[in-house]
Amino acid sequence: TPVLLPGKSHGWRSPPWGPASPHLNLSSSAFPRRGVLGGVLIPTLKMVIKVFVATSSGSIAIRKKQQEVVGFLEANKIDFKEFDIAGDEDNRKWMRENVPGEKKPQNGIPLPPQIFNEEQYCGDFDSFFSAKEENIIYSFLGLAPPPGSKVSPWDLEKERKGGGKSVSGKGKSKCKGPEKTCLMAMRPDLWLTEVLWNLS
Repeated sequence: TPVLLPGKSHGWRSPPWGPASPHLNLSSSAFPRRGVLGGVLIPTLKMVIKVFVATSSGSIAIRKKQQEVVGFLEANKIDFKEFDIAGDEDNRKWMRENVPGEKKPQNGIPLPPQIFNEEQYCGDFDSFFSAKEENIIYSFLGLAPPPGSKVSPWDLEKERKGGGKSVSGKGKSKCKGPEKTCLMAMRPDLWLTEVLWNLS
């Protein structure tokens, strides 16, 4: 089912990347509330940040990294869920399968903490730490900035990608369309946060 938003001429329009991504959670659980725009009910997106940790890890370094990520999210009141890979084989398997290949170490086994927005991979601890230091943590997490922020999710992502010179962040982008449309096509979660940011 395509995602539709209010349009000017024919009432509804599709997002720039076409039909909804199969990886995007559009179930009722993801839309617990609904907002009103011009008399038309639209869903309010609720994204879940997933932090994969190993509660019984014998590594002090790993435990400190996990505590830093969880502590930061709690301190900033960012909703998240912890998934323990030490005591749950399904969690461990899911995490390993969904971390992109280029982000895995040479042995192919990514270490916790690993961070996701629903099924969208955000990054590991090093990426999290860099985003925090550069003050682009909401872009890193694929979330809309807090109310009152004057910086759109698109602007934050453009800054994170190095001035928006490349959608992929590595060399020249293969996308032939406008830069913002290309990025939104690759990041449907970012497009939705941009919509919600504009409505706020």
